Amino acid sequence: MASKKKKVDKKSKITAMIPDKLISDIRKYTPAQNTTQSIVYVLEDWLRKQKVNKIFDRIEKEPLEFLYSAEEIRELNRKVT
Repeated sequence: MASKKKKVDKKSKITAMIPDKLISDIRKYTPAQNTTQSIVYVLEDWLRKQKVNKIFDRIEKEPLEFLYSAEEIRELNRKVT
């Protein structure tokens, strides 16, 4: 039986010159317990928002098209249940 490998979350150690005031504000507004966790929280939040914005931009360029109206879907649901 083959053993499953654990997923290892690789981490990068970096040095960055970030103003103390910015770090202080980040720590205030995140639920994290330390500075590293706070920065990771903010970066993940920013990245998530960028991905959502990209999806919105794509939808704006190519709006979603629905095959059925809301009323037609209700009718189909009534027939199934």
